[in-house]
Amino acid sequence: MTVAANAEESPVTADTTKLSRAARVHSKKVLWLAALILFLGPASFFAYPHVRAAWHFRAAEKALAARHLAEARSHLDVCLHTWPRSAANQLLAARIARRAGAYAEADRRLDECQRLHGPGDDIKLERALLQVQQGGLAEHTETLLRDYVVRDHHPESAAILEALAEGCRRNYRIESALKYLDLLLERKPNDAHALLARGWVHERMGHVENARDDYRLALSLEPASDEALLDLAKVLLQMGETKEAVERFEELRRRQPDHPLAALGLAQGRFKLGQIDETRQLLEKLVAKHPRELAPILELGRFYTQVGKPAQAANWLRKACELDPHDYQAHYALCQCLRQLGEEAALKVYENRLHEIDNDLKRMNELSDEVQKRPYDPSLQVEMARVFLRNGQEREAILKLENVLKIDAHHTPALELLAEYYEKKGERRQAEGYRRQMRDGD
Repeated sequence: MTVAANAEESPVTADTTKLSRAARVHSKKVLWLAALILFLGPASFFAYPHVRAAWHFRAAEKALAARHLAEARSHLDVCLHTWPRSAANQLLAARIARRAGAYAEADRRLDECQRLHGPGDDIKLERALLQVQQGGLAEHTETLLRDYVVRDHHPESAAILEALAEGCRRNYRIESALKYLDLLLERKPNDAHALLARGWVHERMGHVENARDDYRLALSLEPASDEALLDLAKVLLQMGETKEAVERFEELRRRQPDHPLAALGLAQGRFKLGQIDETRQLLEKLVAKHPRELAPILELGRFYTQVGKPAQAANWLRKACELDPHDYQAHYALCQCLRQLGEEAALKVYENRLHEIDNDLKRMNELSDEVQKRPYDPSLQVEMARVFLRNGQEREAILKLENVLKIDAHHTPALELLAEYYEKKGERRQAEGYRRQMRDGD
């Protein structure tokens, strides 16, 4: 067999070519460095690590500005190895960690920066952003940060607006989050991360067309972003643009064959297109791979309900309710199914639970509306935390209570609720710590 002259390189040949090119580039760098050392003298050899570290520091700053956080961290690791006692390195590490959501590390880096006598104003600003981004929004802090942006045109305005938007989102101040994201995108219209965040806000406000447009633009700016691709596919499915949604989910599965949300969305899309057998196969495979995940089990139960097999559906929906006793959709679907089967006794039990969940959801909606009017009222945050605790969302509840204490360290209702929570969990030492904090504030 004759091989065409213009045939593509085999993987081995291609890899070898890449390696040889890399070797040539590396050899040139080594020769260049050797020539530089001979020209400048031996002292230049010892200066080289510092020159290299300075280059990586600038590269880390550039990567952070573009929100390429993993790349920024990789560059900064070189600097930290060369200059472990640099306050500037610690401050930049804190900024990277905060934006990546590694809040404990960010706090630790700021402590180290302060110990190394870093710039006080920069440390103070970064600490404020760290608190705000986690939802700790005090009125005076928000006013100060907003003035930095609007009045002072602070060089960190983009980072400030991003943190304010995230803090508002965490506090269910959706309209305020939208306002800050609009301001951010006026300054950085090609910020894909801000577009994704604004798309999320638009979805929660029911503006699905705006959400779709933001996700589509974000994907055009960052074609390799799986997050943008997934968000766009989900909102397209929600809007009934099923054919394109299925294409997007299939694209995501090609990138990540084991992505559970891609498989789930694809199954939902195929069902809407009337591809019943393909839907069932996708869901059964997904449940087999993720037997303890609520979403695929709930979707399989819904599928059997919709194809007229309520007995099979009930088995899966009961399992969904066991996995999450606080999920409204699972309980609602099971109640529908039990009504079809005529299982009155079981139906009454699940209807009662559904009523409890529904009341909490309505109260959360009311609290979200009240937060828009009274954004700095800690009592609203404490009541939200109570609702979260009743519905098994412990992490969210504790975060809200801790944010209240960051603003008012002696807020009695927050301290009482935290003490009760840790007492029930058997963590008496921690519970006593909060009670002592209450007594200290009296």
